[in-house]
Amino acid sequence: MIAIEDKICALEPRLDGLREIAGIPGIVVGVLHKGNVIYKGNLGYQDVEKKIKPRSDTLFSLNSITKSLLTASFATLVNSGKASWTEPIRTYLPEYAKGCDGYDQSITALDILSQRTGRTTINHFVYQGHGTLLFNKDDTVQIWNKLSRLVNPRHSYSYNPTGAGIMAIVIEKITNMPWNEFIQKTLFDPLQLERTHIKKDMSTMDNYTRAYAVLDDLTPTLIPDPCTCRDSFELGASGVLTNIDEMLLIFKNYMFAFKDQIKNKTSSTLDNPFKECTTIFTAHTLFNNIGKSADRFLESDQAYTTGFVRATLPCAFLCQNHNKQYLGAESMPQVLEGTIPRQVFYHPGRYVGSMSMFTMIPESDTIIAVMANANGLCDPTDYITQVILEELFDAPIRHDYENLAKKVAKARLDDYPSAKRNLEENRKASTKPSFPLETYAGSFRCTAFDFCINILFNKTEDSLSLRFQGKEIETWPLRYYHDDKFEWLMSHNEAAFAARREWQQPASFYIFEFQGKDQFIWNEGENETGYYTFERI
Repeated sequence: MIAIEDKICALEPRLDGLREIAGIPGIVVGVLHKGNVIYKGNLGYQDVEKKIKPRSDTLFSLNSITKSLLTASFATLVNSGKASWTEPIRTYLPEYAKGCDGYDQSITALDILSQRTGRTTINHFVYQGHGTLLFNKDDTVQIWNKLSRLVNPRHSYSYNPTGAGIMAIVIEKITNMPWNEFIQKTLFDPLQLERTHIKKDMSTMDNYTRAYAVLDDLTPTLIPDPCTCRDSFELGASGVLTNIDEMLLIFKNYMFAFKDQIKNKTSSTLDNPFKECTTIFTAHTLFNNIGKSADRFLESDQAYTTGFVRATLPCAFLCQNHNKQYLGAESMPQVLEGTIPRQVFYHPGRYVGSMSMFTMIPESDTIIAVMANANGLCDPTDYITQVILEELFDAPIRHDYENLAKKVAKARLDDYPSAKRNLEENRKASTKPSFPLETYAGSFRCTAFDFCINILFNKTEDSLSLRFQGKEIETWPLRYYHDDKFEWLMSHNEAAFAARREWQQPASFYIFEFQGKDQFIWNEGENETGYYTFERI
């Protein structure tokens, strides 16, 4: 009989093939099964230019999986009596929800961490490109207070990374300590981690992966390192750097604490820094079950805990799944199809220049960790995880993940051509702007919160351009479309070279519609109206 270690190792050519379909230069993989590390894979390059291969101690970005560690750090405060899951955030942060209604003022740490505040996201304002954030950490509370509400709190799942930034600030207020120092003291040091930390200037570190974008011919292009760091906006949503060695160690201890505390009905585990795991791993926010309370949770339903997705296999990995954007939920593979039910916790992560995936099956002491150094044409961290799961549990039904990956990559490359076709099909003929182009120039501020877009006029070329937040590097051509609408669509490669983050944006995303010369609307699409209004300053 072939040992399971050998079976997983034999998958490596297939795992590397999925990496190549996505166009990602480097991926690292770690597998823990029955409590033991049985595989570590280092695929491709951590540095393409220097032809340096990754190792199991090479630093990668944990991305959104950071949120599970944010929760764990807050849980230590709950366990020591310094904080509560259910006290309003205003208890710790008086400026929170200032000027908001009673719903928002009642928001608790549990509401934020389980993604049920109902608040819209502002990702397209925060992240434009070039490794920069367009808001500062000091803006976090003010911005949050002005976010629109999609639904009332505790009504349904509404993913919002800005809430993690709020929680990091709450921890700092309670402890009078920067969050990076607090998590180092409460989690990383007790686990004796040598390299895991909150991001600092990566250029000063050794053995870390570079960040890449993928061009339409699968060529990687070097881009700035991910910008979430110790004092940045949305700290807590992302920002942890780790490696496969230490990622497996972190989550092995997390898993052990969870199982121990469930079994013994306690909130702590001897010689283990992870506390309050019963609360952390409880299903708090259900998907596709609007209005359904947590006490009616069914094991077949997927739900958000406080940093993980909880589900029962066989099921499709649907939450925050980037492949689903292109395949659709109905075409997503059922993970471990044909096998017995197993509880699973998972969470994907994505950022400019990186991807990640964490999966844990407590029953068999199984953890699969995958990290990548580019935002690929598909998400191979998802498919690599599923390939490994099928082998670990000898699934009778196996899926063609290579074919699925190719379908997603093809659809991804059609994002911009599709948007261009849409613009051309809907363009009105023989129209002209209501005013001379120079009349549209000026500075415009969003009416919802303090975000500026400059419209610039080039007299020599008789053309317009837009500039986000006054940053010269974030300047893009603004071309006349029809009526008083202007568009700024760019190609896949232009976006890749600029380290932009969006996937699958509709053509309307790239249109500014002027209403007179002193106001325009941007169909940014992430609030309840679908657009934001900008007025001349």
